Amino acid sequence: MKDLSLASQIIEATVKATPLKVSVKFRKGWDNEHVNAVEFATMCEQSGASYITVHGRTRAQGYSGFADWEIIKAVKNTVKIQTQTK
Repeated sequence: MKDLSLASQIIEATVKATPLKVSVKFRKGWDNEHVNAVEFATMCEQSGASYITVHGRTRAQGYSGFADWEIIKAVKNTVKIQTQTK
């Protein structure tokens, strides 16, 4: 989530390497100062991912605290590919 360009290259290479649909799971952001789920989701879509799953917590939060349902909603409203929440 820190390097969108590298993530895009990885997704594009994976899409090219397989006839299967590619899914990407990611978090709200790295930490509360670096929330980029909407930007990351857009990049995933542009890079050829067929599905995305959004975890509503940052990497720093792990599985503690509360999920941010507003960021999940923002992602869902931004991209056209299939979105799942986690």
